[in-house]
Amino acid sequence: MCLAIPGKIIGLKQRGKIAIIDYGKEKREAANLIRAKIGDKVIVQHKNVVEKI
Repeated sequence: MCLAIPGKIIGLKQRGKIAIIDYGKEKREAANLIRAKIGDKVIVQHKNVVEKI
């Protein structure tokens, strides 16, 4: 089972293909598979944005 934690997109790289996700105390990058925008809250699994909340 994989744990998925919601985060907020605060930036985009490579023409929107890579999203920078803010988890509060930590920021990470993930592949933006669903083309979410800056400000969207998303679920990330295995370094891939999989769902917008």
